[in-house]
Parts: sequence; C-alpha cells; structure tokens
Amino acid sequence: MSDLRIIAKALYRLAEMTLDPFVMERWLEQTQIKEIIGPQPKHDSAENVKDLRNLTGASLRDCAKMLRMTNGNIDEAANLLKETGYA
Repeated sequence: MSDLRIIAKALYRLAEMTLDPFVMERWLEQTQIKEIIGPQPKHDSAENVKDLRNLTGASLRDCAKMLRMTNGNIDEAANLLKETGYA
C-alpha cells in the first residue's frame, strides 16, 4: 500500500470519528479522498445503531460514533460506551 493511501485512510478514519455526517460528505466531495482509498464499509448502519442504543441507552450520535471506532463490533462499542461514561 502506498504512503499516500495509508495517510488518506488515516485522515478518513479521523474525519469519520469527529465530523458531523453532513460535513463529512462535503469534505469527501471537496478532497476527492474516496478516489484514493476506494470504497469503505459502512459500520454505523441504522440497524446497528438502533441495536446498540437499545443495548446501552446511549444517544444515537454516540452509538454511531462508537460503531465507527470499533469497525461495527457491537460488543466492543457497548464496552467503549460504558468505559467512557456515555452509557
């Protein structure tokens, strides 16, 4: 994997964890970073977010954020929510 692609993936992950989804979409359009890194899996699907919220009682935004951080692993996301005090 090229250095540019590694850096682009790291920037994408950081933006995914911190930016509002609307801002994220605009950023992706402006930077055209998707062309460098290719398609990325969607870990915070509505169904996963709903399941995590039902499990923990945390906000939808926090659930989506933790799912992105744990690559969609609901158990890890639930533990992370509890550890950070969001659930």
